[in-house]
Amino acid sequence: MSTPASPAHFVMNGRSRSQNNSSPYPPSGTDSAAQSEHGESNGQQGVTSAQNSEYVGAGPSSGAVNGHTTAVYGPSLNDQIIDHLYNAGFQMGQYADTLLHAHGHRYQLHALVLSRSPYLAHLIAATPKTGGMHSIYVPLDSYPEITDQGFAVGNNFQRRIVFRVLTSSLPCESALGYLYSSVSLNNLTPLNVRAVLSAGCLLGGMEELCSCAYQACRESISVDTVNEWVDFVDTGCLLGGMEELCSYAYQACRESISVDTVNEWVDFVDSLSPSDGSATPSEVQHRPNILGPYADLLRSDVFNYLVVTLPSVLDVHSTTGNGRDTLLGIFSRLGFDLFKSAIESSMFQIGTDQERFRFAKSAIELRKRTRGQGVDEAVVLAFGGGHSGSAVHVTRKTKKKALYKVG
Repeated sequence: MSTPASPAHFVMNGRSRSQNNSSPYPPSGTDSAAQSEHGESNGQQGVTSAQNSEYVGAGPSSGAVNGHTTAVYGPSLNDQIIDHLYNAGFQMGQYADTLLHAHGHRYQLHALVLSRSPYLAHLIAATPKTGGMHSIYVPLDSYPEITDQGFAVGNNFQRRIVFRVLTSSLPCESALGYLYSSVSLNNLTPLNVRAVLSAGCLLGGMEELCSCAYQACRESISVDTVNEWVDFVDTGCLLGGMEELCSYAYQACRESISVDTVNEWVDFVDSLSPSDGSATPSEVQHRPNILGPYADLLRSDVFNYLVVTLPSVLDVHSTTGNGRDTLLGIFSRLGFDLFKSAIESSMFQIGTDQERFRFAKSAIELRKRTRGQGVDEAVVLAFGGGHSGSAVHVTRKTKKKALYKVG
């Protein structure tokens, strides 16, 4: 009799037993009958015992005792199944039963796998089959951050052969690919992490991937990218879901915050709440967005980078460098709410209250050139001990339109 693979199984009195009671393999949804040496199915002795949670796994035979075979399979077989689903199912679209339309492309996919996403499962359930196929549409045109790279880049074969779209220069994994295999976790890049995070939050059910993508995003925040990141946060978050993907993407985002990316990050997080005063704090707090909890995390990451990390990285207290001018340029682009919070934050170590006041005044002068003439911003330095928190306060009021008397 051949030696079974780990975890080892053996047959006693026609019933399969495992030497490892903590077997990682769950029982099948249906009982598997052990086959006798005569090819006859034994539906009694070879099935799972409900009382002791023992079962026979479906798979290749590894030996026989008393005329009954013991079926053994290991992680390698599971990997082979997942690889086949990903390569044949996702990349090549074989045996597809669902046509998914997004960004002008059509993807041949599989309803059972797509149902891992609550969002896609709802679309499938609400769409009757036509000609034996589901046909669903994901409206991504209104969400520019959910690009092909983030949504379905892993679908290389279909997009090259079926749709004739060249993708050799693009990342090879995506949110849709993650529904088929977690191999997508290995293919996040600084170029696609924001798109992956956004797509993951939209589709739902991908916390691990979102977490990794968030970390990559966080690490990419730098001086050169912070404005882009602020713009990205400003786009908001669409629906939520895909927890694993979003968690992965969030981790990637978080780790991407740096001197080179801080401007992009400022633009991104600033857009998550209106800076024109049109919404109350409670409205801003409860306004739904596509990134779900990652929106607040990214706001916090970008804010901390602006007020804590950036002044240190730029060495703003140096009299020989241009760090202070660089910081002024970044602050001149911030939305008012973010600008006010940063200037007044106790974590913003720019010097004494007088130095903080002078910095804010210089920033406001620059902001007049970049933020338009519709509002008047001012900074006030409070004296005495009666104030709490920062002694420097930033205010804003809308300019009144001139009235002309007719007649």
